[in-house]
Amino acid sequence: MKAGLLVIELTMLLHRESFSQQQTYPLHPQTQEEYFQKSNNQRIGGFVLLGAGIAGIAAVSSGNASFNTTGTVALLGSAAILGSIPLFLAAHRNKKKAMRMEAYMEIGKHLEDLSIKMKKATGGNRVLTMN
Repeated sequence: MKAGLLVIELTMLLHRESFSQQQTYPLHPQTQEEYFQKSNNQRIGGFVLLGAGIAGIAAVSSGNASFNTTGTVALLGSAAILGSIPLFLAAHRNKKKAMRMEAYMEIGKHLEDLSIKMKKATGGNRVLTMN
């Protein structure tokens, strides 16, 4: 009996450890265009689910459907509407990431312009002295 429990515990322990996998990261970070495209695709998917859910509930609410299908269609329509919410949230999050990247690119461009102006003003010498 004790040996059987020990075997079960060891099996569970080894089974749990076999799912510990190393995290893999993408080879290149996503670009601003990819974030905008991802946001647009998620927003379209959200609208499709929202429209399908509203259409399903509207079709059932007319009263012409049989009682057997009314509950199923209403449940699926509600699930589709609820499923569209995470897509809209993810689309907004990806759009914000793309906009943030655009802001960082603008700041980098201004810093680069400032660096070029500093080089011209100091004759190429970037050493700053403190008095």
